[in-house]
Amino acid sequence: MAMDPQRRAALIASAVEAQAYPPEAAVAKAWLEENIDQYWDIDAQVRVGPGVDLGPDYSPNIQKMAAQATRKRVDLVAYDMDGAIIVELKDHVDLAAVRQAIEYGRLWNIAPIDPPLKAILVAGRTGDADIMATAARQGVTVELFPQVTV
Repeated sequence: MAMDPQRRAALIASAVEAQAYPPEAAVAKAWLEENIDQYWDIDAQVRVGPGVDLGPDYSPNIQKMAAQATRKRVDLVAYDMDGAIIVELKDHVDLAAVRQAIEYGRLWNIAPIDPPLKAILVAGRTGDADIMATAARQGVTVELFPQVTV
């Protein structure tokens, strides 16, 4: 599913710019350049799960802002015809990163729910020695980009 070159470039630039930490921005660029043509859309900094509930003592506007501001944020979400793929970006992928991505998957299934979650992936420059096998046992794919420099 080849994407229009201008749209492809714009999506990559936007997703890279959304990453505040330079090593993660570099990993985002490498991952997207290698994989974006498999997807029909990409979103960056997607909020998942419920936010804090302040209760009825606050105005609806304040409640809504607090709920949105306290939701967790997934670095990238890629969409194909079968659903959403959570992509967590890390400089170094370890078990904590895998657990974080798994938690984001659990929260995705609470909100936004749609489209359904298809896969969870962690992309990084480096990783613990056994991280690919450890992550795979938990249903998470790890992709490493050691060529990425910051």
